[in-house]
Amino acid sequence: MARTWSPWTTSRCCASRSTCRASTRSIRVFELERDHEVRIIAFERADGSSASIPTGDSVLYNGDTVLAAVRQDLIGAFSKFILD
Repeated sequence: MARTWSPWTTSRCCASRSTCRASTRSIRVFELERDHEVRIIAFERADGSSASIPTGDSVLYNGDTVLAAVRQDLIGAFSKFILD
């Protein structure tokens, strides 16, 4: 089955499996991509200190902004994860 990806999407990263409210939470890019079948294209730190093209080992923190490619059928689930 061919996968259709949505246009690039910019979103604040929750960086947590359970909640976005704890500022000490983090998640590695490869975990986010694996668990949610997305591709993280780039990210920017919440404080604006850096922007980068991530590797799988890059760590995302609560409040970071990510540029992600998301399959059309997974947009709802990924949006819920990011916003929770």
